[in-house]
Amino acid sequence: MLRELPAGIRKFSLVTTQMVSIGIQSMTLTVVVALFTGAVSAVQTGYQMRDYVPMVYLGTLIGKSVVLELGPVLTALVVGGRVGASIAASWARCA
Repeated sequence: MLRELPAGIRKFSLVTTQMVSIGIQSMTLTVVVALFTGAVSAVQTGYQMRDYVPMVYLGTLIGKSVVLELGPVLTALVVGGRVGASIAASWARCA
């Protein structure tokens, strides 16, 4: 990494283009996955815990579990899959 750092500084516009492609353009898909994951988690948790936990606390429970536990894992999987497929497709185009 240190050996290639000067080349990365010279090609800063390419680096920022890749950052936008990997990060910002993945936001839409990540938000959609997060919304559906939260909805499914809320339905399942509400069904399973309706006799044990008051429904008033369901939003807090789902919010914390999705944000703290499930969100980072799903975000990594979705972004990794999208970016990996994009890189593989661009390499296939070049070959």
